[in-house]
Order: sequence, then C-alpha cells, then structure tokens
Amino acid sequence: MLAGIGSKIDFLVRHINTINNKPVLAQHAAEGHYALAALEPAESATTGLFFNQTDKDAKLRELLTNHDFAASRGKEPSASMGQRLKLWDEWKQAPTEAKPDDLFKQILQLAADAFEVTGTVQGVVTFEIRSEHLMNVPDKLPLG
Repeated sequence: MLAGIGSKIDFLVRHINTINNKPVLAQHAAEGHYALAALEPAESATTGLFFNQTDKDAKLRELLTNHDFAASRGKEPSASMGQRLKLWDEWKQAPTEAKPDDLFKQILQLAADAFEVTGTVQGVVTFEIRSEHLMNVPDKLPLG
C-alpha cells in the first residue's frame, strides 16, 4: 500500500485492490502519480444463489441456516418444493414445445408464492493501480 502511494509501483492488481484500500489510494493518486482504473470481470456469467432464510416453514428455515448443509441431506422437501420437483420431472419429459413453458411458469409461480428466492449477481468490478508513466494501456482491462 505504501509503495503504491509512494510512486514505487507501475502496475498492480493483486493484494492492493480491496475495498478498504480504495479510498486511501484514491486520495493519494495525484501526489503518487498513479490512477485507479476499473477491471471488468471477464466471466460471462457469475452466479450467486440466495435462499430466503426467513421462510414460514420452520424445517426449511433450519435447513437453510444450517452451516453444515451437507449433513442435512435426507430431509423431506416442503410441500411447495415437492410440487415444483414433480413439475420439473414433467418438464424434462414434455412432449411439445408449449408444455415446458407452461410447466416452468407454474414452477416459478410456486416459488414466488413460497418466497424462496434464487438470484444471480454480476461479477464485482474491482480496480488496479497504474502509474501515469505507463503508455498504451487501455482504460478498462478484463479481470479473470
């Protein structure tokens, strides 16, 4: 960190690009003769799964909040999940193109009614420290 602030680094990402370091590095960029540049995640899809841990079903809440989730296998799914699993099995065997769409809409509606949430997130944009003396370096670089 001190090497970056003191103009001793031409280019660095690793070990310096934490959210805690960013304000200090940004504050000293001008006097350290460097800039902070964004690094875009190179992965096409970064996924995170977030399960609603406040479900009304006490057994499901216990399962979702259990840190040793692997040891929790073998529990019966909730009624809503059981219905969705049956619909999913039907979806895999659907004879026409329209049937899978209808089945999946039913699955999504059951999930919405049960308020068990699954979502995706975009990869975290991070930064690099780059000396003002470096030439021909694009403003944005891929990370990954």
